[in-house]
Amino acid sequence: MTTHLEHPPHPHMLVKPFTTHSAIFGVVLKLIREHKKIKQKAVSTYTHMSISSISKIEKGEYTINLEFLCKASVLYNISISKMFELFENIILFVNQHGIEIKEDSVEFRESKMDDSGIMIMPMFGKMLWQYVKNSKACQHIVNDFYKHIS
Repeated sequence: MTTHLEHPPHPHMLVKPFTTHSAIFGVVLKLIREHKKIKQKAVSTYTHMSISSISKIEKGEYTINLEFLCKASVLYNISISKMFELFENIILFVNQHGIEIKEDSVEFRESKMDDSGIMIMPMFGKMLWQYVKNSKACQHIVNDFYKHIS
């Protein structure tokens, strides 16, 4: 499926955006961490991981393991099932907006043109974060979630 993003890279250019499950879960973890006003340094200390690793998890550059998920759940004082509830809702949002979800082992992370002249654009890290945070369509999902975890 091709789509027009809210802010495409060039006017009238068709783009075919994609992301990964790790990138979406990274956004979930960052949304929760920032809502709870917890610094990456505190997460780093609690999980015994570097701040750089925490940042890469939140950008979707690293996949998380069960140990990290359990520690994050305790630190953020939120159940794993609640985390997955937001994850599922953001996946639905992403799918509804024409963003394909690929396997985490995707071979490239830079935009490129396909054979038909459509821009294939990966959405990771800051780009995905801004899209989710700034999209009016996603605000009700996030705000509703915040009401249930505060």
